[in-house]
Amino acid sequence: ADSSDDYTIIVTATRREALLKNTPGIAYVIDNEKIQETNAQTVSDVFRFVPGLDLAAGTGVGTPSKQTVSMNGTPSFHNIVLVDGKRLLSAHFHTGTDLNLVPAANISRIEVVKDASSALYGSDALGGVINVITKKGTASPEIVVGGGMGTEDRATLNVSSTGKIGEKTSHSIYTGYETTSGIPISTANSRSG
Repeated sequence: ADSSDDYTIIVTATRREALLKNTPGIAYVIDNEKIQETNAQTVSDVFRFVPGLDLAAGTGVGTPSKQTVSMNGTPSFHNIVLVDGKRLLSAHFHTGTDLNLVPAANISRIEVVKDASSALYGSDALGGVINVITKKGTASPEIVVGGGMGTEDRATLNVSSTGKIGEKTSHSIYTGYETTSGIPISTANSRSG
């Protein structure tokens, strides 16, 4: 831990503000500066640099770009993913939560608790908890545009905007688009696409 950990506040480990050095379990805080250093386009890109996290792609049900994470050797559905403290649900219980639903450009920081957190979050937090904290509106306007292209005719476009609306109101808006010809998936029921 570097010296900045002495003053870093984390909420996810105890559900109240506490110094990172005083948390009862193993916890990491990935701030916006560290996210930018990784040149991440997605949340899963950031997690490639966190020790002890295992990423998996695809689900076998037609969403090959889905990324899930497992901690402490538990399956991905035993790890809770939160966005601003609210649970992010999975399309299917046994496939885990898709990390890439929140773009890296719209993230302020990520708190990772790599410890069993069932007492605080329920039985599905056996492996740990990830809390993605999004950017809040700022006094000065900011627009971030990103995109990418890949195999299987994959193309993505992301736009996020933060700024001030009124004297006491600010906004943080994100929109994204993704298209792909996909990887053909065939099963006994002739499901494809």
